[in-house]
Amino acid sequence: MGRASDFDAALEYAVSLGWLWSGFGRIRLTAPGDEEMQTIWLGRGARNEPPRHGPPAPSSTALKSGA
Repeated sequence: MGRASDFDAALEYAVSLGWLWSGFGRIRLTAPGDEEMQTIWLGRGARNEPPRHGPPAPSSTALKSGA
């Protein structure tokens, strides 16, 4: 389904945006993460607005350089 490095990069990205908290062997959804999910999933908003796309995912080069 995917490589471990892809999962690690996605996790790092979500943590860097404050959408997830990772620590003590656990991953937790944060309030900003829940708000972001409601903006991108059709029908999750209060008025069923169309999905809004968040910021673009970083390139693999940016992740490797630590940017």
